[in-house]
Amino acid sequence: MRRRAHVDANQDDILRALRSAGITARSLAAMGKGIPDILAGFRGVNVLLEVKNPAAARGTAQALELTVDEKDFHETWAGQVRVVTSPEEAVQAVVDVVGRLDGWATRMPATSVSITAL
Repeated sequence: MRRRAHVDANQDDILRALRSAGITARSLAAMGKGIPDILAGFRGVNVLLEVKNPAAARGTAQALELTVDEKDFHETWAGQVRVVTSPEEAVQAVVDVVGRLDGWATRMPATSVSITAL
């Protein structure tokens, strides 16, 4: 039987900040198995966010490290996934990903985009 999912203390603040910025956000923390904590969507782009709480570290980097399952997910996921530690960092991560992808889309001729080439 799986133990109850751990939710970082800063996750609620991060969810509120994302939503206040006009970003849709849902907690995925209960899923466990290395799946990131938050699914965020903005301007048609989805970004997965792994929340780490620096306050939990108590002087060590251990609380900021990815678990084995999280590392595996990050290494094998073909989409956008970022690690964040604060509300500001979360909003910026989503905006950065969307901005980078918007820029990529405007530089590519519509007829030459090939999924296999990416």
